[in-house]
Amino acid sequence: VISNGKLVHGHNGSGAELGHIRTDFDQRFDCNCGHAGCIETVASATGVVNLINFYYPKLTFKSSILPLIKENKVTAKA
Repeated sequence: VISNGKLVHGHNGSGAELGHIRTDFDQRFDCNCGHAGCIETVASATGVVNLINFYYPKLTFKSSILPLIKENKVTAKA
């Protein structure tokens, strides 16, 4: 991010880390940045894992998802 002609690094070098904008979700997952409720915790690959673990706690990747992927039976939707 450049502001007034100067490079903005932000805290810990994360000046352009939009994933760390905190929001008010019903379920606030802990983020690697030390806060909870960052967009990254639900809208990223990590977020998908968080949501799957929350809504389907008994689901395991190898036993449930991997066979479906190999059989072309998984569709991702945004």
